[in-house]
Amino acid sequence: MGKVPKVPCGMPRRLGRIKSSSILKFHFQIESLTSPMSNILYLLSCCLLLSLAQAVLPPGYEDELYCPPNSCLRRHKMKQAFVGPRSVFHECWNEQEGTAMRPKAWGSKLDPKIRSKLLEEKWHVQSCAAPSE
Repeated sequence: MGKVPKVPCGMPRRLGRIKSSSILKFHFQIESLTSPMSNILYLLSCCLLLSLAQAVLPPGYEDELYCPPNSCLRRHKMKQAFVGPRSVFHECWNEQEGTAMRPKAWGSKLDPKIRSKLLEEKWHVQSCAAPSE
């Protein structure tokens, strides 16, 4: 029986009679996939996909944003390229107190009782008047 070539990357030794040139090709293909730069790119792409998957809600979960009485709904300034649910980009502004709070979201895929309760408690979807310039 011939000499079994050294097996790179922890491959099983039960390869039978494989030419050493094909093992070397396989080894160099694996090495090219695990270069430091490709590892960094892979990690960055995974992080990007995961952040998008966690940040964006499908339709039906934040169709309407509700604010408590004595406040109005306005856009909240966010950093550029920030992603997230719709409620993160809005706030309920109470001009009398000078305070803001996050609105409560309701969507068609949620229980209609939640919306009914918000309306009973006088929560509303009114936007703030545009500031005069």
